[in-house]
Parts: sequence; C-alpha cells; structure tokens
Amino acid sequence: MMAENCVPDSCFENLPKLVDDLDDYLKAYQAYAEFSGLKVDIYKDWARIVFEEQVVTHFISKFPSDGTLRVLAVGSGDGKVDSCMLEQLVARYPRIHYTVVEPANEPLEEFKSLINDSRPKFDGVEFEWHNKTFDEFQKLEEEKAKSTGADKERFHLIHAIHSLYYVNDLQQAHTYLRDRLVKQGALLVILLSEEAGIYRVWDRHPKLCEGSPATNLCSAHLRQIYAQSDTPYTFHHQSWPSDISQCFDASSVQGGRMLDFITHVRNFRQSAPEELKKDVIAFLRRLNQSDKEDEKSSGGYQRDWDSMVMIKS
Repeated sequence: MMAENCVPDSCFENLPKLVDDLDDYLKAYQAYAEFSGLKVDIYKDWARIVFEEQVVTHFISKFPSDGTLRVLAVGSGDGKVDSCMLEQLVARYPRIHYTVVEPANEPLEEFKSLINDSRPKFDGVEFEWHNKTFDEFQKLEEEKAKSTGADKERFHLIHAIHSLYYVNDLQQAHTYLRDRLVKQGALLVILLSEEAGIYRVWDRHPKLCEGSPATNLCSAHLRQIYAQSDTPYTFHHQSWPSDISQCFDASSVQGGRMLDFITHVRNFRQSAPEELKKDVIAFLRRLNQSDKEDEKSSGGYQRDWDSMVMIKS
C-alpha cells in the first residue's frame, strides 16, 4: 500500500535522473552496495545453505555430473554474488557453460578480472559474455533463432539477482526465462522485500521512478504472478538491517552517493527542492532507527531481500 506524503508534484519536475549518467550511476550503486562490509559474507552464507539446498541438491538428483551444466546469468554486475553460487556448482559439475548478460561495461570487466584472479578454481567454467541489456539479449536470441532455424539454447539454471527492476514487463520476462529452462531446470530470482528501505522510499514517492528504466518491484510482485498461475516455488527471506547515517551528513561524499542511489536522482542534495529533500531525509531517519537502544546498534534501515526458486516441471 502506498505511503502517504504531502510533497507537491511540482517538486518532482525536472529532477536529473541518475541513470542518465552511467558513471554517476555506478559510483552511486557502489556506495550503496558496499556501505555494509557484510555483503559478500551474507551472500556466501546464503549460497552455502539456501542455494545449496534449493538448487544444487535438486540438480544432483536430476542432472548427471559428467555432463555440461548450462547457466544463464541476467544482470550479474561485478560477479561477486555469481562467484558465491559458482563455488557451490563447480564442486559438483566439472564442466559449466556460463552465459552472462550485463549492460554496464565497467562491472562486467570487474567480473572478468574476478574470474581471472580466481583461476584455477573456475578452470572448468566456459564463460560467454554479453555486454547488453536483457531486452537487447532477448532480441538478439530471437533474431538468431529466426535466421538459423535452430532451437533456442536451454539452460539448467537461470538466475536474475536484483536485475529484474530494469525489464520492461516482469510477466513477459518471467515467461521468457521459464521457457529457456530445460525440464527440471531452476529459475532463481532475488528481489527486494516489501520491508526494504529503497522500496519503501519509492512506494512513498512513485514519481521518483518516472522517466527511469527502473521500476519499483519487490518480491510480492513475482509471488503474485506465481499465485495467479498456481506455480510452486521455494522462498527464503533475508533480513539485513544496516546503518545509513552517512546519508544525513552533508559533508559525506559516500552518503551523498547513497542518497543518489536511493532516490535515483543525480546530486540529490543539490538538485532536489527543499520540501522533497526534507521529506526524504526525515523518512530515511525513521527507517534508520534501530529497535535496539544500545549505541553500538548497526541501525535499522532494512536492505531485506527474498530469493525465490521455481523448478520447471
């Protein structure tokens, strides 16, 4: 349910969009993604326990280890989360073909460097890199199938980790990804939960999304698609309270970049009208309040996300 706010619509006019400048976007994303040093550890634990249980164990029972496991990764970014999953897969499957779709060149190059630095751990993995948006990749694959008459490649695992916010149509994207799976293949999607701070800010101010390729999705939207089609899936909620106090320090460069990513507005502190800025900051302060009384509390701003695994029957 959309939160009430009293900010007039005029405050959202002519706001510079963060996505219009890729360099600024990447800096803002990096600041937001890395303000908690626990990020990689959290995903490593998730891959070792949840991914292992819901995906790898299923694969062991369905797909022989002497074959090639085919994976499609949608929006991998710098590959840090991918590597957590790959570590679990390579322990069981010596040969993996890993197709990466990532539109931003800089994080894609970081992913390649990460893999090169991790050899020989990933020597059995053959990578196929696509520096494209998901929609561009779909179009390319459709044209290839049409020109060759060959069937589209099918994958044992398709994952989209915090990337479906940028597709044009979630229902269509999900249908497309499901169709690209082999029988008993797994579609893994991670999206923000309804409790996540950035989702709540955009829910409060939906006009922040206008004119941006990003949409304000959370796991509830995909769960609704599954409910309407009576599709079984497994679900895991990851709580991740963090401290965003840097956002409230006008002298903090990193805090300013975090604000830019949360709002998707370039130079939010300087660009936003005072009324909008005051409302967003006050709202974030409330979200950042911890239930704990002790001064060592890490803050209560929720970065919660949910992973959902659907097996194609």
